[in-house]
Parts: sequence; C-alpha cells; structure tokens
Amino acid sequence: MRTRLFDAKTPVAVILLACVALTLWSCNAKNGAEFKNGLGVGSCRFCDLRYDDFSRKDLTDDDFSGAFLYGTNFSWSVAHNARFESAILSHARMEWADFDGGDFSKASMGDSALFRATFRNARMRMTTLSRANLVGSDLSNAEMLTAIMDGVDLTDALMTNTNLRNADLRSANLANAKLRDADLQGAVLFNTHFLGADLKGTNFTGANLKKASFAGTYLKT
Repeated sequence: MRTRLFDAKTPVAVILLACVALTLWSCNAKNGAEFKNGLGVGSCRFCDLRYDDFSRKDLTDDDFSGAFLYGTNFSWSVAHNARFESAILSHARMEWADFDGGDFSKASMGDSALFRATFRNARMRMTTLSRANLVGSDLSNAEMLTAIMDGVDLTDALMTNTNLRNADLRSANLANAKLRDADLQGAVLFNTHFLGADLKGTNFTGANLKKASFAGTYLKT
C-alpha cells in the first residue's frame, strides 16, 4: 500500500506551501557537491546562497544563474564555463579563482574582491563591476560590452583583446594594465587613470577621454 503525502481533503494552500518549502530546501545548498545532478553538473538557479562558502571547489559547468550570492566565497575555486547570468555577487570573494569561459552577463558584482582571478573568454556583457578589486586579474578576450565599471581597480590587469565597447570606466584605475588591441570604442573614460598602461593597438574611437590620465603609457599602434 502506497503512502500519500496529501489526500483529497488537504487544502490547496497547504499543498502549495509544502511545494515552495521543498523547492527552497533543495536550493539552499552549502557547497557544490550538495547540488550536483546525475551528470555531475551543479544547478542552483535563483537560489539564496548568501555568505556560503564555495572556496577551493570544482564548480566547472555549474549554473548559478539568477542566484543571490551576496558575500559568497568563491576564492581559489575552479569554475570553468560556469553560469552566473543575472546573479547578485556584490561583496563576493572571488580572488585567485578561475572563471575562464564563464557567463556573467547582467550580473551585479559591485564591491567584490576579484584580484588575481581569471576571466579569459568570459561573457560579461552589461555586468556591473563598480568599485570591484580586479588587481592583477586576467580578462583577456573577455566580452565586456556596456559593462558598468566605475571606480574599478584594474591595476596590473591583463586585458589583451578585451571588448570594452561602450563600457563605463569613469574614475577607474588601469595603472600598468595590459590593454593591447582592446576595444574601447564609445567607452566612458572620464577621469580614468592609465598610468604606465600598455595601450598598443587599443581602439579609443568615440570614447569620452575627458580628464583621463595617460602619463607614462605605451601608445604605439
């Protein structure tokens, strides 16, 4: 004889509340291993994972799209091709992590710690990175079209062939950054600092360069 969770007399409201509770419970994972599916791929879309610890985890191909990841720790993790579309990552710790090929489109990553992290070939279209710490990070070949990066610290960052068209980099610090062949067409570079940056082949067509500083930069094309 099979046991039923609900019978015909169970109120609809109770059933709905139970379903919601089960859904929330399944999403409140504390590490990558707890929400791996049968194929070994994690999926926790729209989950509330604030302040959780994913440091030093293998998160390759995992899906955190739309998740609430405020203050979450991803430091030293490997997350190749992971998806963070529209996720909230404000104040997250992501230093020394590997996010190559990841999708951060429309994600909110303001005030996050991203120093020495790698985002090679990552998709970061319309991503918000205001005041983020990207010192020494690798953003080579990243797609950062219309990204919001005001006040970001990109000192010593590697941004070869990065697409920054129409990005907002006002008051950003790109001292000693490597921007060879980067695309900054139409970018907002008001009061941006390029002290000692390598700008060989960089495209500034239509960019707002008012009050930008280029002292000691390498501009040969």
